[in-house]
Amino acid sequence: ATEGLTLALSRVATASPVSNYATVLAAHCLTLAVKHQGTLTTPAGLQDAAVKAYEALEKISMVSDDGAKHWAPEGSTSATTSAMLMLPCADCYVAHASGPEVEMTGYALSTQVLTLGSQALADGYSVAKWLLAERSPNGGWRSTQ
Repeated sequence: ATEGLTLALSRVATASPVSNYATVLAAHCLTLAVKHQGTLTTPAGLQDAAVKAYEALEKISMVSDDGAKHWAPEGSTSATTSAMLMLPCADCYVAHASGPEVEMTGYALSTQVLTLGSQALADGYSVAKWLLAERSPNGGWRSTQ
């Protein structure tokens, strides 16, 4: 089983992600592997691959009109639109972000915290702000699959 995991990590480390979604997942996977290096057999160059994946993750981030940072699939229509909606009634809610946007942003925030530790607080705030703005009135999010 550990050989299979090492092989999988090696493939993720050397792959070129073909989408924003794949970039986010690869960065998260590699960052988790680096954090657990002492308990896993990991391929050579894992740390460097995780750093490169994190840099790629940061390059594809987007900033909403209200300054909140998030990640979205290519061609997302809500990528540059403010997440906060000022609606006239308390019961009104329009889901703004797609499920993949919420999922990707959650993984990206987790990756930031694992990579930067307490230094992630400043940047992580704008990410958390976006995620919180996307919640429904019941406290959940639109489907994340």
